[in-house]
Amino acid sequence: MDYVFAVMNKDKESIPKPNNPNISIKTVQASLYATLKYGGYSNQDKESLMKDNLKAWVVKQNYKLLSDFMYATYNAPFKPFLRRNEVWVKVSK
Repeated sequence: MDYVFAVMNKDKESIPKPNNPNISIKTVQASLYATLKYGGYSNQDKESLMKDNLKAWVVKQNYKLLSDFMYATYNAPFKPFLRRNEVWVKVSK
């Protein structure tokens, strides 16, 4: 499993240099992503359902899938309410 922390371009110079060789800083080109936000605790079944829902929407909109699906969680495990999760996929028109 990979972990990603996104930083705005204007803040990239303030990122500290990693002191662990397993951590790297990469600059990625701006891209178009389709995303679907969902709440509650995320698990494999819910992620699969949300991925299927997002894929159906992408196909219906005539977008092309350009990447694997990615999952984002924004809350600590001990936060019980108002949890935010997303599924993302890179697309093109």
